[in-house]
Amino acid sequence: MEPSKLVFILTCLIYAFFIDTRILYIAGLIWAAITLFHFISPSKYNSTRRKLMIASWDEPKEGVILAKYEADVSKVNEYIKETREKTGVKVTLTHFVIKVLAETMKDLPDINGRIVFGKYLPYDKVNISCLVDIEGGKDLAVATIEDADKKTVEDIAEVLAQKASRIKSNKDEVHQQQNATFKLLPSFLIGLMLDIIQLIGVDLGISVAALKLKKFMFGCCMVTNIGALGLRDAYAPFTPFTRVPMLVTLCETQKKPVVKNDKIEIAPICNINWTVDHRFVDGGRVKKLTGCFDNYFNDPYALSRLKKGN
Repeated sequence: MEPSKLVFILTCLIYAFFIDTRILYIAGLIWAAITLFHFISPSKYNSTRRKLMIASWDEPKEGVILAKYEADVSKVNEYIKETREKTGVKVTLTHFVIKVLAETMKDLPDINGRIVFGKYLPYDKVNISCLVDIEGGKDLAVATIEDADKKTVEDIAEVLAQKASRIKSNKDEVHQQQNATFKLLPSFLIGLMLDIIQLIGVDLGISVAALKLKKFMFGCCMVTNIGALGLRDAYAPFTPFTRVPMLVTLCETQKKPVVKNDKIEIAPICNINWTVDHRFVDGGRVKKLTGCFDNYFNDPYALSRLKKGN
């Protein structure tokens, strides 16, 4: 536990014991409510293994799986080129990966969710967030694609372009208000505010218009393209208050020798790196995720409005 939080808890306990014991009764009621929550909330995805995983690791500071997926993007590049020429939509590898993730997560409700008070709860939508670079790295903002599984790659490209444009032109009210607030607060109060955002917006799923706070605003997975910065290989770190169990990092595409049909060829290869919270995902699920990537990278038109050759 962080020292500041420990000091806060100890201060409350000392006050409760020596000044006002009613605080102890309130704390007891809160614990009773959390216990009741465990009994009455859905338990479908909370197997003994899941409970053990939740109990074994803290939120994304430990219990992290790092996985590398080397993607041959030859067919995806062909699809991107043809789509841009025929539709005028500026599709990129980022948009394609967001769609692949959404299609995969749709079929894996046991990892498309969040952990609240030590219990896994599934989302009823597949939302994927994407980091947007502002002024060459001076700032970052999050743009979330809602219902990404119900959109084509072209739809995702259009929605993300609109959101990124608003963010970069300082027209995104949520990002503006948060930045204005953070400028006025010292670090320890910012930490407390982030804990409140996490509890209200992510854990409890409550939108607060006055605070520009939207529920589940970070989705079930976050994608960032560091290849645009010229980085060939890197993993993204967790941001605890987002409660996102999976980060996917797209690295710079490079030409590499690969074996195809027992022959060595040169192909464009992109490292797609995963940082995964082990409380949500184990090796078997990572295998299923990469298997879906294999299928869609071999047939990118399956996710498109456009059909090959049309």
